[in-house]
Amino acid sequence: GHNWFLPETPPFGLHYEHWFHADGEGAEKNRLYQLGNGDTHGAAQTWHSQLPVAWHNSSWTADRAIEWLRQPARHERPFCAWVSFPDPHHPFDCPEPWSRLHRP
Repeated sequence: GHNWFLPETPPFGLHYEHWFHADGEGAEKNRLYQLGNGDTHGAAQTWHSQLPVAWHNSSWTADRAIEWLRQPARHERPFCAWVSFPDPHHPFDCPEPWSRLHRP
């Protein structure tokens, strides 16, 4: 299956997993993560994810980076920042609407 990784329930996991489960809806989010929304008919190992974009780990990564950049101390001195997005990677299970923008 394409869901060999699911965000683990704390105390396991790291920062993303703790955020993912913080609202008590982690089990429901994992259910959506596992469901998928059909394959892409011809593009091997790609799916339309039912997990909403807001709960995706790339959204979490971007939101944390933006939050860090908006801290007033960041404007006092030059800095270098590195933001490493975990996706995209194979197998692909992109959330909608992004997964339906182009034909596979």
